[in-house]
Amino acid sequence: MNVDTNEKILMIDLCTPIVDIKNEA
Repeated sequence: MNVDTNEKILMIDLCTPIVDIKNEA
């Protein structure tokens, strides 16, 4: 459970900056 949750958090952390960059661009 912890590993699965951590993976989801990492996925969100990786996706968030990409969205921010697209919004800025």
